[in-house]
Amino acid sequence: MQKLRTREYAQGNKAGNLLASRLRQQQQASKIPFLIQSDGTKIYNPQYIADELAKYYSGLYNLKHDDTIHQPTNTDISDFLTWVQLPTLTPEQQQTLQNPITVDEIIYTINAQPTGQSPGPDGLPNQYYKAYYNTLGPPLLRAYQDMIQT
Repeated sequence: MQKLRTREYAQGNKAGNLLASRLRQQQQASKIPFLIQSDGTKIYNPQYIADELAKYYSGLYNLKHDDTIHQPTNTDISDFLTWVQLPTLTPEQQQTLQNPITVDEIIYTINAQPTGQSPGPDGLPNQYYKAYYNTLGPPLLRAYQDMIQT
């Protein structure tokens, strides 16, 4: 029993062998073992597979190099966007989006976050932000303002 407690304390919340094994299986299942080129030959080298995929997608999205495909003009694009009838913002919504961010908005957003979830990329859980929102609000506001200005 003491060994089990010691091992549990040492392991803590670390990924164990079972998780590592399952991750390896998942990676193997999602790996592309080979790719068939347009001439029918198979490519097995991962670098060649990546190069072939990059070439395929760059050609797919770069239509200027294909003379067989009609190149849309600005008028074509404008006509299409008018036909699609994309939603637009009201003048009030536009004004709201142009207003500077406030500390109250930051605090409201912090308090609206659910608790008990995994931490974000900064490693800090939502409970931390909720506990210290008065202290964190002003520095977060400065950081957001700097991000918007640069």
